[in-house]
Amino acid sequence: MVKGIDVSFKEGDAIRTKKAYIIDFDNPDKNEFLAVNQFVVAGNEEAYNQIQTYKKDVQNLFNYNAFCVLSDGINAKVGTITSNIERYMNWRTVDGENIAPLTMPQYDVLFSGMFPKQRILDII
Repeated sequence: MVKGIDVSFKEGDAIRTKKAYIIDFDNPDKNEFLAVNQFVVAGNEEAYNQIQTYKKDVQNLFNYNAFCVLSDGINAKVGTITSNIERYMNWRTVDGENIAPLTMPQYDVLFSGMFPKQRILDII
């Protein structure tokens, strides 16, 4: 995604290949990000198991997935699509500098700290 994707297409009688850039790293506000909300599950382990079921049953859903968030509405952890449950981790900062106090719900820390467009581009 960072270096572009080779795309082949027919132009007249010739087959051409050019780079397609699906993310505009220079202009983060021109990108559109989609966060898909999952219905409530009992806890993070159950949410992880449900993601594993989706990966098996609806594989195309995860073709362009950068990371997954497990949350029960207060606690929250983030990992990649290939992470086992032990590799899902708390996101601990909102500003990238200071550790958020434990009195702030992990869900708020993760969403406020991880999902600004520039931060997502840094992560990708």
